[in-house]
Amino acid sequence: MKIDTPFYSANITPTYDSDAIDRLRYFATVVILTSCAFFIMAKQYVGQSIQCWMPKQFKGGWEQYAETYCLIENTYYVNMNETNLPTEGIRENKELRYYQWVPFILFGLALVLYIPRIVWLALQSVIGINISIVTSYLRKNAQGGFVSEDEDIEKKRKEMQYKKKTTNKQVDGEFWGSRLTICLLATKVLATIVILLSMGFMDYFMGMGPFYGWTVTKDLLQGRQWQESGTFPRVTFCDFQVRELGYVNNWSLQCVLM
Repeated sequence: MKIDTPFYSANITPTYDSDAIDRLRYFATVVILTSCAFFIMAKQYVGQSIQCWMPKQFKGGWEQYAETYCLIENTYYVNMNETNLPTEGIRENKELRYYQWVPFILFGLALVLYIPRIVWLALQSVIGINISIVTSYLRKNAQGGFVSEDEDIEKKRKEMQYKKKTTNKQVDGEFWGSRLTICLLATKVLATIVILLSMGFMDYFMGMGPFYGWTVTKDLLQGRQWQESGTFPRVTFCDFQVRELGYVNNWSLQCVLM
């Protein structure tokens, strides 16, 4: 008896070896981060990621050079209510060092969050139990009584049984259940460590203090704009030097982060 399957399962084989929280971490979050990374990278390297106000004498290649330099060497934020720009030392502390690295950081986070999934699949292979095969078979039986197994599932089930028979240790429910429980707990602990380390790294890299995500969310809910809070500013400043005829000119440009 054939079971009707949703249209999206034609090319995607569902697995039932993880819970909803794990699937949210290794699938939904990874897809969101990767999609955002591609979008931002396209904006930075194909479109125009930064646009700066230029003096009249900056023409042609000078404008492109200045904007490329400001993108690479970081910009800094200054509140528009301040009449003068801060000193050089303060400017360095105010630099937005994350801007040009955002797509790479998102790719890295997506990869790191998928590591526990890889470890979980590897541990299943080591102990000789494929949870997705067992749960898929049980779900089919629960939905429509006894059904004939697919060739792929039957093949994998026989391989799993062969691994059990060839092991030198005693094979029983308690033995395999204990090993499976240990592997599952180890994967959960690894996933928790990965999430905590990722949060700590982002707090350090963004330079906005711990739990900056909560701070930004609170500012949005309270209607506190970036001009007041200084988080993720749209308008920043950039400094660079130009050597002309034996002397050096210092320029400060006002830029819009697109």
